Amino acid sequence: MDENLVLVGARTTKERDARGNGLTLWDASKSEWRTLDTLPMTNPSWITAGHDSTYYVLHGDGGEVSTVGISEKRRIVHRQTIDCLGMNPVHAAVTDDERLIIANYATGTVAAFNIDSDGTLQCNGKVIYLAEQYLNRFPSEGNQFSHPHQILILPDRHRILVPDKGLDALFVIDIEGEDLRVIDIVRTKPGSGPRHAAISPDFPDAVYVVGELDATLMHYRLAQNNKLELLGSCSTLPPGQVLDNMSAAGIAIAGAHVLVSNRGHDSIAVFSIDHGGYPTRSSVVDAGGAFPRFIALRADSLVIAHERSDTIAVAALDPALGLKVPTIAARTGSPVCVQPVL
Repeated sequence: MDENLVLVGARTTKERDARGNGLTLWDASKSEWRTLDTLPMTNPSWITAGHDSTYYVLHGDGGEVSTVGISEKRRIVHRQTIDCLGMNPVHAAVTDDERLIIANYATGTVAAFNIDSDGTLQCNGKVIYLAEQYLNRFPSEGNQFSHPHQILILPDRHRILVPDKGLDALFVIDIEGEDLRVIDIVRTKPGSGPRHAAISPDFPDAVYVVGELDATLMHYRLAQNNKLELLGSCSTLPPGQVLDNMSAAGIAIAGAHVLVSNRGHDSIAVFSIDHGGYPTRSSVVDAGGAFPRFIALRADSLVIAHERSDTIAVAALDPALGLKVPTIAARTGSPVCVQPVL
């Protein structure tokens, strides 16, 4: 498949004040991307790559996941749409044993679906309710609302980390066997709202977690028994910046740097990682557009999707400074996810 192709997911509904048309395919071989195809669908807000040009598209605010492919003529081919066993799916990952695991934000569920040899999903998935697991561990907490926001496969490949923005908690879940089993729950600072996490290839015992609601980067040590120890945290905003109407969102790791997007402040926080894996904020740079919900690495650049200014920017990575000035690569309605075609 052409390595210069990318899929873009967008918000499409009035409830989200959206201007997107659905799932789009782009030629990103030049500085200005070119649209190749559009598949109309509702809120394709997250895209996860499978195998053999198969992609799993989550319908944000809804309750479904779709399977699509890319044809040799560079067109998007819809294969199936099934119930995702929860509402408002926001993130998914493909495991080594060919399962798709989905975080359903609104219903607080994590669901797992077997993947057939042709890449399609089997409908009889397994589901676990995180609030039930949390109250089993902390019964005195009373009613709690779970909002899982990511599925991060841990280095041993047998467990996942699920940041839960509603419970202010990190769930470590065993995915070996047919069922999902919670083996640890780590509570984060109240009001932090853990959203996404990342692990550096150079420091596999260092886990970096974005606190969406308090705009922080939390740094944990991951022990061999998959226990997490908090080592510190740092604001993703400049010193003295008021938090009103601002929140952290995406995270990416590029060499010796951790990058975090700030919505509202419309910036990218750059953290330098020392030889022990400890991050220190080195700069906060302009994101090049409004409301950078999503960031990801592509080649030697950072791709930034600006949900509210209807643009996608590309910023070259600098080994010393971390990030160069972003330039606009595409203009499209309400972009919230960019997935390179593998």
